[in-house]
This record gives sequence, C-alpha cells and structure tokens, in this order.
Amino acid sequence: MQISRRERKKMETTANILKSARYLFRDQGYEHTSIEEITEMTDIAKSTFFKHFPNKESLLIGIAEEEVGDVLELVQDEKFQTSNISSKINQIMIRLLEDSIPYLELTGRVLFTTMINEATTESPFSKIRKLLEDLVQEGQEQKEISEDYSYTDIVTLLMGSYYGVLFKWLEQGDSMGSVAELERSLQLIFHGIKVYKIN
Repeated sequence: MQISRRERKKMETTANILKSARYLFRDQGYEHTSIEEITEMTDIAKSTFFKHFPNKESLLIGIAEEEVGDVLELVQDEKFQTSNISSKINQIMIRLLEDSIPYLELTGRVLFTTMINEATTESPFSKIRKLLEDLVQEGQEQKEISEDYSYTDIVTLLMGSYYGVLFKWLEQGDSMGSVAELERSLQLIFHGIKVYKIN
C-alpha cells in the first residue's frame, strides 16, 4: 500500500521529534528537558508537537515503540529466518539490550512508564513478549525446547534476564557491563530448557 505524501511527512516529523527528545533526554535528563526545547531542536511549532504527542510522557512510549520496531525489523532479516529457535531468541534479546545501551537511564524510565501505563495502554514491549512466546512454542513443537515448562514461564525468564541486566547497570551507574552478561544469562536458560536426545 502506497503512503500518501501527507502521511509520509507526518511520519518524518514524528521521527524527528523522537530523535530530538532522545538526544536531549540523554544529555540533560528527562526532568530537565522541556517541550519547548524539543520543539526548538526539531524546528517545529509547539502546536505541531501536540498534534503528534499529547504530553512529554508520551514521548517515552514513542521511544519504546521505536526500539520494539527495530527488533521487529530484525525478524524480517533473511539470516535471522534461517537460524534455529535458540539463535533467534538470542538475537532478539541481544538486539533489545544493544538498543538500550546508548540511552541506559532513558530506557529505565521508558520501561517504568510503559509498565505503569499498561492498564490503560498496551505496552510496546508486549509485542516482544508475544514474539518470544511464538518462538518458544515453535521450539517446543520442533522438540528443540523442552515441554516440561510452559512457554509463558520460559518467556518470563527470558524477559527477566533482560530486565535484570538492565537494572543492575542502572544500580551500578557508570560501571556498565557488556552484552556478554545477558548472553551468559541466556545460556543458563537455554541449558535448562533444552531437549536432550538419548540415542
């Protein structure tokens, strides 16, 4: 379906607003950044901003949606599609963490905001959970992942490994680790849920 020029312009403006917000939130902090500063950097009127976002907090939801969109793009990659289930899950989790690293404190705030708003608005991260649930179920059908555990419990562990590493880094402040920490956690999970074939 072809996108109209008007819709394309709207999407570009939304992307530019989020880009400016990310930059300012990272450098000044969320609390110390005003909507006026964001509109000035984006070179738009304040009224234009409110056509795209009702308030400053909604920018955090938009940033989360961008991160999730990046992960969903990965799923379309040909190399990803030819990988086994464990590799697919690993790639998704690593991409999610890699997207979080440049904006660590902002990501923490984004996660908190999306969680507390989940009762009224579906969290963008629920799309990641659904994607992982589908992959785990597929892995169980293919006998790559044990059926001794429910797919929902397995996905909770997977998402928990991401949250755990992220919040550990937030607690430590400047002494941030590397994606290898998440990879080790994922290896532990895969070791526990793997099907061992007996010849």
